Amino acid sequence: MEDFFRVVKKNMNEGSINQMLFDWNADKNIKLSISKKPILIFPNAFYQSNNEDSLEEIYQKSGKLKKEIPYAGIINQSDFLISKVIEGSLGCDSYCDWEKGKLLKLAKKEASKNNLKISLGHTHPKSCGAICSKVYWTKKELREMSGESVGYMLNSKIYKKHGGDYSEMFAWTKIDQKMSEIFSIMSPGEKQIGFFEIREQGNVIYHPWKIVERT
Repeated sequence: MEDFFRVVKKNMNEGSINQMLFDWNADKNIKLSISKKPILIFPNAFYQSNNEDSLEEIYQKSGKLKKEIPYAGIINQSDFLISKVIEGSLGCDSYCDWEKGKLLKLAKKEASKNNLKISLGHTHPKSCGAICSKVYWTKKELREMSGESVGYMLNSKIYKKHGGDYSEMFAWTKIDQKMSEIFSIMSPGEKQIGFFEIREQGNVIYHPWKIVERT
């Protein structure tokens, strides 16, 4: 898996961010930057095993089935340490839903144990990078959808400027205090994974990630 942080850093240095957004079918209205502070991941949350959900398992399953999959990481906001990952319900080839099934209920229960937060993530299909996509929703489409985040998107009109990925992720940071500003996207077809902060006015800050042992 390539860390999308390095892709962003390289294109920033070369002054080719706009071309990069085009190449990876990204939301053209996001503003990219980077932070050196890493996202830390415990091995059990990253590597595939028989006992727990993991990023690697979700990545491989999504790539094999060619379906999007939502997931949630349990994160310590002070040091950006992800200690556990919970897999959500299988989506279709271009969409998945964090609110379907028991994902959010399980994540909130787990996060509440140690006053932690929830870092939402999902997978992308081939040709879409590990970055907020350029899939935009109309008012009509949103009105036909359900869920907590939809109301915020409609009322704030954020969908008029930004794609569905950025709009929905930003909405979660506003409507639920248990949600972290740290999100992630994995693109198995492009062998990429990216961790980033969602901020106001389209700002997306990528962080490097690394696996750390338990102490």
